[in-house]
Amino acid sequence: MDDEHPPVDEINPTFNGHSIGHWEGDTLVVDTIGLREDYPLENSGIPHSANTRIVERYNIVKPGVIVLDITIIDPEVFVTPWEYSSTFKYAPDFRIQEYVCTENNRLIE
Repeated sequence: MDDEHPPVDEINPTFNGHSIGHWEGDTLVVDTIGLREDYPLENSGIPHSANTRIVERYNIVKPGVIVLDITIIDPEVFVTPWEYSSTFKYAPDFRIQEYVCTENNRLIE
């Protein structure tokens, strides 16, 4: 939180990138760079470059409801920033299921 990104060429690219957060009033802003180029954005197959920047803005619009506004900036791939929103509602009975990532799993042939 409230930090600065190192220069892009000093970041080892990862699936999730390098994220820094800060508050703008009641909005949590998360800025991400350093994403691996060989992994598509959002599992959608959309390509991106090493210069991709993702800015997420989280807002609680009413009790139990969060709106997430996402902006993807990549001038090498997109003519203009790609923007979209998602709304999340609190579901007290929802349970996250286990997800097994098989990349680099030496127990699977």
